[in-house]
Amino acid sequence: MLLSCPSFSQAQCFSAPVAGVCSGGNGTLGNNANVNGGQTYIYGGSGSVSNVNLNGGTIRVCGTLTIYSLNFNSGRILVESGGSLTLMNGFNMNGNSIIVNRGLLDIRGSITMQNSSNYVLNLGASAVLQMNNTGTRLELNSSSAYFSNEGVANIYELRIQSQAAAGSVCLGKSSCTQTQYINNNRAGAVTANSQKAAISVGQNIYLNQPLTSDTALVICQRSGSSKGGPAAYGTPKIYTDCPSCSVALPVSLTSFEAGYQDRDVVLTWSTASESNNAYFTIERSSDNSNWEEIGTVSGQGNSNEVVEYSYTDAAVPAGTWYYRLRQTDYNGQSEVFAPLSVLVQSASDAKFSVYPVPFSTQLTIQFSGEEDSHLVEILNGVGQVISSTRITGNMAQLSTENLQPGFYFVRSGAETLKVIKKG
Repeated sequence: MLLSCPSFSQAQCFSAPVAGVCSGGNGTLGNNANVNGGQTYIYGGSGSVSNVNLNGGTIRVCGTLTIYSLNFNSGRILVESGGSLTLMNGFNMNGNSIIVNRGLLDIRGSITMQNSSNYVLNLGASAVLQMNNTGTRLELNSSSAYFSNEGVANIYELRIQSQAAAGSVCLGKSSCTQTQYINNNRAGAVTANSQKAAISVGQNIYLNQPLTSDTALVICQRSGSSKGGPAAYGTPKIYTDCPSCSVALPVSLTSFEAGYQDRDVVLTWSTASESNNAYFTIERSSDNSNWEEIGTVSGQGNSNEVVEYSYTDAAVPAGTWYYRLRQTDYNGQSEVFAPLSVLVQSASDAKFSVYPVPFSTQLTIQFSGEEDSHLVEILNGVGQVISSTRITGNMAQLSTENLQPGFYFVRSGAETLKVIKKG
């Protein structure tokens, strides 16, 4: 399977553009831009642009960007690791179009992939794709329309038409594709390449054709969901009334969090179940790309109860550090879980810290100074203040249940920290 761009490397399922350098090109993407063939526009800051026409060129996002009104005729959108892109409208992919996400991609409208050579690739265990606004869908509507997920993809409706190819939805090892609805009209549309991957369905899966012939795929029908249509699933393993697609993993990881105190980073995680789990390896990186092993913690082997773990990385130098867990079975096979980041400040710089990162339903704010009152603001990815709270004392917990998954900033005084809410 060939794409039109020559500088591709092999990904899990399909060929994809290699990760690029966030400099050079034809300059910074701006309002009313026409990105034509042979051109590359880069965005490395934090902000928004409007009225962008993608006419065969490349948009590379390394910072935090929102695009209002994108006209996607053909070309490439590349969200690099650590980058965040929000597209405020949906569009048709009409041929020779590719979207590659290695960071966070939030698409607020529907996408229809029609005509030839269209790809949406969510690459890497830490990649997050959001298309979960009510009523939105990702539709594969041609024989060369492909979707690949190696990380976490939250899609309101996944619709696969009869024109799509077998294996046009390819799921990487340990990936999680969370949907509300699936409508499948192509036999064998989904493959996991014989490696464990999971799809969860919140409301309904309708099958006019069997979904897969891959026995490694797991379908998680969440509580209250249903199946319709004349066809059977095919050969996946089916779980009903399951909480999430984590059942696909040898270890069901329910939490992974980090905080720091006095330059020590404390990692904590818990599992809901374990199968043949020999040990966890803790890995650390300064760039979320090059990893080093810093320790191991023995697993429980086999367990159906909640097990809690911790590991302390002592005397960590100041800076942003990334941590991830690698779980290894007794037979030597391993799974890598999505990383998280920790900002370690020097004693002279530290004014406040936030944890856990990523966060879910609440965020803890801790101040190091002697002041008794602090104004804490939460900003969205384009720098708009969305909440403001006065904190008395040096520690408080803020409820974040109303925040959508994505990148945010926490500000107090002159200092701003970047955080992410997980899906």
